[in-house]
Amino acid sequence: MNLAACESYNEGALTSRYKRLSDWAYFFGVTPALALLPQKLGYALMRRQGRHVCRVNPVHRQDTSRNISLVLDDEQWSPLAKTQVAEETFEVMVAEDLETFYFPFWDENNIGRYYQFEGLEHIDRARRLRRGALLFTGHFGSVCSSLVALSLRGYTLNHLSRDSRTEAGVHPAFRAYARMKLAWMKKKTGRDMLFINADQGTYTQFSSASAIMEAYRLLSQNEIVSMAVDVPPQMVKSTAKVEFLGRECLFPTGLINLAHQSKAPVIPFFVVRDKNEMWRQTIVVQEPVTMSGNLRLDLQKCVDRLGDMIREHPEQWYTWDSLSHFWADPGPAAESAA
Repeated sequence: MNLAACESYNEGALTSRYKRLSDWAYFFGVTPALALLPQKLGYALMRRQGRHVCRVNPVHRQDTSRNISLVLDDEQWSPLAKTQVAEETFEVMVAEDLETFYFPFWDENNIGRYYQFEGLEHIDRARRLRRGALLFTGHFGSVCSSLVALSLRGYTLNHLSRDSRTEAGVHPAFRAYARMKLAWMKKKTGRDMLFINADQGTYTQFSSASAIMEAYRLLSQNEIVSMAVDVPPQMVKSTAKVEFLGRECLFPTGLINLAHQSKAPVIPFFVVRDKNEMWRQTIVVQEPVTMSGNLRLDLQKCVDRLGDMIREHPEQWYTWDSLSHFWADPGPAAESAA
């Protein structure tokens, strides 16, 4: 999944966290220093970093703003509100950069200070069927943080993720940061990611097959497997057309294929960060998606869950700038976006 060592991120934004300082200074100087401050102050200053990242990445900001304007209803969202949503996506993105440095200090006794949990009974009910639980999310909220939080609450997820630690196309500073982050996550969760390696921006067939086989094995042992549904179609081999945010789009079919093969219940979960007290988040576990056995129909049901959450909390979705990558027919859509 395009989660870059599990962190949902926009590749355009990673080209320059700062204008004058290197990303090394950002990840290993400024951000850990902010984590040493009182929490309220640290997150307030990190929000300013998010707005700075927005300013120094004009192409990314332009694509994000344009697509938000295309999707959000004009009657509900004023131009000013849409601009604010675009800026807030950057603030939400960098908040997990800061949060990473809190991971070593989270435990089962204090995780309730940072996370609320809704709908965990859906996972409990699914696992009583003894077929495991297949959870999916999107590039929405803070996925890595939620994996740690769920594990500390007693729900360890085996997450399928793109491995950015070794990808030459990812900034070296981020690769180093990812290695550190994943080491802390493994210490807290007791699990490695189910990594899918990418070559030239596309998942390799061998790596994809190996990860899916391991996911199938874990589900057969009544484990919890999770993955993202909104992986750019250019990265995968198999896609299907569905409606997403008002347009016909291509989405990967891997989630549905695994669900059909394993017969595991398919459960959406999303992480919503409080826009005022950004250190507080809520994990929302929704009712399982009723599977029909029809690949396109079932994929549409899952994509609809993501689309509904994006419309409700548009600032939480990291992938606004890449929306056009999903369009099945980008020609007319691109013209209307211009």
